Order: sequence, then structure tokens, then C-alpha cells
Amino acid sequence: MQFPAAITPTATQAADGSKIAAVEQLAGGMRLSAFCAVSADPASDTVLDPVERGLRIRALVNNLQIAGPAINDVGVSAPDCSEVRGTMLVNAVGYRIVARLCMRTESTFIAEAIFSQSRAEASATSFIASMKRTAETAAAVP
Repeated sequence: MQFPAAITPTATQAADGSKIAAVEQLAGGMRLSAFCAVSADPASDTVLDPVERGLRIRALVNNLQIAGPAINDVGVSAPDCSEVRGTMLVNAVGYRIVARLCMRTESTFIAEAIFSQSRAEASATSFIASMKRTAETAAAVP
């Protein structure tokens, strides 16, 4: 992941063996974060049917309360991922969000950049483009 400075993820493991890792950093007027949750058996993690993945991504976007979301598939380089752009309201202040949301049968990966100034859009887009979600990254969750 291309964070501007060194990062140390926080990681937890549940009793069932599933793992969660997260990292967050404030940089250049942006909040950059990434989150990955994987089941105890990453080998069983497979690509979702596109319709099911779309429904899950839309539900996640709704849970994150992203207003006016534009949701686009990333494409063949990441068939389980969508890029989302929209606005989040925090204490009645609108913040732009650019995120990569990836969903498979046994894992979820989220990378997001939240910012208020339009000059940060290019940096946010670059950060999100640097996020790679593959079976290898899910299996590497600490």
C-alpha cells in the first residue's frame, strides 16, 4: 500500500481464526485508511457472482452513508473490486470520499481517502489506485 509515511497495522484474530487488519493515517489534508477482514480459511475465499458482489457493495456504500455515490467496477485487474466516489456528511460538513471496495465470499477489503479540498482529489485517486486487493494480500493479513 502506498501510504505517505510508515504505517503499523492493527490486527486482531477472532476465536474462529478469522483475521482483521486496519491502518489509518492523516496526510496532506486527507484521512487515508485501509481495512481487510478474512475468514480462517482463505483458501475457501472465492470471487462472488457479479450481481451478488454488486448488492454487497451497494449495501456497504449505504452503511457508510455515502451520498450520491458513483460506483464503477475496477475491471479485469481486480474483478472483485469497485471504485466508489461520493460525499460523506460529518457534523453537517461535506467531505469527498474515494474508495476501493472489494468483496469475495470470505473476505472484505476497503481502502478509502476522505478529504474536503478539491486539490486533494488527484492525491486521493492516486492513493486508491495504489491499493491492490488479491487473494495474496488477504492471506497476508497479520
